[in-house]
Amino acid sequence: MDDLSFRAEFHRALDPIAPPAPWLAAAVRDGIRQRRLNVRRSSRDLRRVTRPAWVLPAVAVLLAIAVVLTLVVGGRLIHFNQSIPVRPPTVLPPRPAPAAPAGCPAWSNPRVPDQWLWPTELASGGVAWAQGGLRTSDGGTHWRDVSPAALHAGNTGLYPPGYAEFYLDGSHAWQAGVYGTTTSCFDHIAVFGTSNGGKTWDQSSPVLVDVPTGYDVGRMQLGFFDGQSGWLWVLMETKNLDPGFGPFTESYLLSTSDAGLNWHVVSKISASIFQAHSSSYCGGVDLLQIAFSSPTVGWIAPGTNIGLSPPTPCEYPATVVTRDGGITWKSLSQPTSCNCWTGVPTFVDQVHGVWQISSPGPNSSMSLMSTSDGGLSWRGLPPPPSGDFLLGLTPHDANDLWALTAPPGWSKGQQASASAARWPLYHSSDGGKTWTLAGSGVPVSRGWIVLFADAKHGMVVQVGGGIGNPPPLLALTSDGGRTWKVVKPSLQT
Repeated sequence: MDDLSFRAEFHRALDPIAPPAPWLAAAVRDGIRQRRLNVRRSSRDLRRVTRPAWVLPAVAVLLAIAVVLTLVVGGRLIHFNQSIPVRPPTVLPPRPAPAAPAGCPAWSNPRVPDQWLWPTELASGGVAWAQGGLRTSDGGTHWRDVSPAALHAGNTGLYPPGYAEFYLDGSHAWQAGVYGTTTSCFDHIAVFGTSNGGKTWDQSSPVLVDVPTGYDVGRMQLGFFDGQSGWLWVLMETKNLDPGFGPFTESYLLSTSDAGLNWHVVSKISASIFQAHSSSYCGGVDLLQIAFSSPTVGWIAPGTNIGLSPPTPCEYPATVVTRDGGITWKSLSQPTSCNCWTGVPTFVDQVHGVWQISSPGPNSSMSLMSTSDGGLSWRGLPPPPSGDFLLGLTPHDANDLWALTAPPGWSKGQQASASAARWPLYHSSDGGKTWTLAGSGVPVSRGWIVLFADAKHGMVVQVGGGIGNPPPLLALTSDGGRTWKVVKPSLQT
């Protein structure tokens, strides 16, 4: 029950009972009159007055008042002794949100043909989630939008401003958006959560943060460790910019322990945490990525405009880490000797993770690192044995890793086109120490997304590239990548 409902129930329980019925007042009045007549007769019979004539009527009046007060006070005491019923709040149908004033951030792009499918979570039994609340239960052939209707209320585009999402498993998912009023771009954030695969959704209490003057809520990131505990990162961007395009210099970190129904601010994080960790860099340092490996350990990677061609002498600010749930942050030393952009590591549990580190410039390369102590120390991993580019790296658990590489001769430039060759997929069963080619390769091109539900069942997604590029395709395996089945997904209404 929310606070307003509880107060309403409490005051209703204290309301005075209805006034006494009319017959009670008449009966008291007749009784007093009769007592007065009896007193007069007694006085004549006894020929003397033993007490003042007004005493008995006064006593009668007092008795009548006592009766009424007993009924009223007794009724209230009865109400106090009764337990106040506690009921869940009434869930009303979602109402369209008021249109925000002109100039506010807004998503207006519908799903682009051939670019609508971006899977992010593959669960057992052929269940998977894709960005935008899309879900499949048949392995990826048919997809349906199971997002809550209230998420899109008042929005003309596909997603509300500041949209964020997270998919934990086949049943648990969360989506969030920023909502304004007719006079303000930002009024609150709402988080929607489901524990039954999108059949029903619970909406959070309004999530409120202070937006500094000259800023709007721009981009958000959302994550959960289990069905109850999670975090929400809210970044501020300069007003009148397209959503998602910083610079992001101020942010709030929030947490929840009740599946996203209520949130509280953990800390306010500024890009100034990077200033002391780099002696010279070009342009500004922006807040870019965040990830948590546990409720207490998290990582933030900076974004900069350095490392472009031709290379510059600027230094990359180091990734920072927290070990107290986001209250304080400390710089990490570069895990390699190069001046590299590090991003944030990917963890499969609280202690095991992998880290992709990219060097700048036209001859860019990538290094792989791993940890088994929660990121306190890192060791280098050998790259997959062939392929010019590592397109996707997916750790399933502490031992099983999957790496999708480009076929020989493939170009990632503007002249890149669909390739008839099978794309090499490598598997490691020892945490990345050694790699083995899984089968003869994946029979799709532009496979940027690699997902595995277990050591046998996996999915590689050919992301649609728009005009002149192939539509989305899924390559599915049930034998660890030795054989594949290609399906063309469809979006159901």
